[in-house]
Amino acid sequence: MSQKDAGDAVEMTFLPYSLEGFARWYMMFGDYAEIVSPPSLKELVKKIATTISKR
Repeated sequence: MSQKDAGDAVEMTFLPYSLEGFARWYMMFGDYAEIVSPPSLKELVKKIATTISKR
């Protein structure tokens, strides 16, 4: 939806339809990106990653 220069990074804002769908999409870029908010998205990504690592 929007992006702004944040010094040595770019801050992007999204309005996803599905938080779980967005979490799975985000994981493709996870080693290059950081979730600023919401905390529930961070927790969802952690949960998915934990499930993957147990397989």
